Amino acid sequence: LVKGGRSIRPALLYSDVRATQEADDVRRALGPAGIAAQLANFKGAAACLSKWLWLQRHEPEVLAAADHMLLGAHSYLAYVLTGGEAAGCDPTTASTTGLLIPPTMQCAALMVDDGAPLPVDKAPGGGGGGGGISVGGDLLSATQLIYDSSEGMVGRGGAYEGGVELPRWSVAAVSSFEGLDAGLLPRLVEGSAPAPVGLVARGVLASLGLPGCLAGVPVFHGVGDLASTTLGAVGLGLGPGGKVGDVGGGLPLDSSRQLSVSQPI
Repeated sequence: LVKGGRSIRPALLYSDVRATQEADDVRRALGPAGIAAQLANFKGAAACLSKWLWLQRHEPEVLAAADHMLLGAHSYLAYVLTGGEAAGCDPTTASTTGLLIPPTMQCAALMVDDGAPLPVDKAPGGGGGGGGISVGGDLLSATQLIYDSSEGMVGRGGAYEGGVELPRWSVAAVSSFEGLDAGLLPRLVEGSAPAPVGLVARGVLASLGLPGCLAGVPVFHGVGDLASTTLGAVGLGLGPGGKVGDVGGGLPLDSSRQLSVSQPI
């Protein structure tokens, strides 16, 4: 929780599971179907919604004083560097919080034996007519399939960029609990090459022990530890119309072994 460019309480860590009662309350309030529909990757007491409820019940005055809730150490660093102007979160980190709406497209591309995405006109049941095709465990009819000409992907219709559904906070689920303000959630910083989230503020340089020449330098919001490790290990390749994460699978990395990521990195 932050206000005015600073943290206003010690962070609740990812591994903190004090909110067991709150996790049970979320399960009772939303039910299994509600959680599946509204909260992607809900992890019980470790989920941010459970911890958020714990703060509302045990430290309501601190929660009420906060301007934003930040969800990663790198997000806090960007916030401090910009003097409190940048409150953001990358989709990879957001996907671990249990606060995103589950994506409706479960598979960004159908992969054939050679690793190439399968266009609709070559997909079973595609291009009109009856039948269907299994995507991410769901049987989709031809009328449910879409074809993204920029990347040659198939999936279900929705709000997509380059064949991938854009992540969204589950505002409705958060707002259904009394005392929780979804307005505290940070902006989602999307895309493989997003614009700067702000500039290094001159007023923070002395307190951070940084030289004056860094004032006004653009600050870019990166990704967290797991996404950084993945990118460092296997790299990132940009396709003609979007984002493709190369997954080597223990094999030498080459352009013929590509798997489309399910969220923007």
